[in-house]
Amino acid sequence: MATEIKKTKKEFYEEILKYDLTEEQATFIQHEIELLAKKSSKVKKIDAAIAELENKIFDMLCDSPDAMTCTEISKAMNFEYSTQKISAHLKKLKDANKVKKIVKKGKSYFSVECINVPNEQIFG
Repeated sequence: MATEIKKTKKEFYEEILKYDLTEEQATFIQHEIELLAKKSSKVKKIDAAIAELENKIFDMLCDSPDAMTCTEISKAMNFEYSTQKISAHLKKLKDANKVKKIVKKGKSYFSVECINVPNEQIFG
């Protein structure tokens, strides 16, 4: 059984425009397509902002001689972002194998390379 590729809303609307429609119906469909495009651009902006923050965190860890906690990263960014937000992005970076997580005495440290943290347990 072949898998069928699902059509997007935009593709359905564009297909509907091929039929004989009243001016009001065509205008409505065009407006719906514009709204979908606007929504898509908003998602792209959010994705770009997420990537920018992850790059900031990664660069900070690259520049740091020691492993850092979420609180230390937040403090270094003048508390511009919460520790929870930083923690979520560090998890993404860890899952992508870009950073290492080090647990020492129940506290999580993150680094690009495992340096200056004695008796570390590395999870990654």
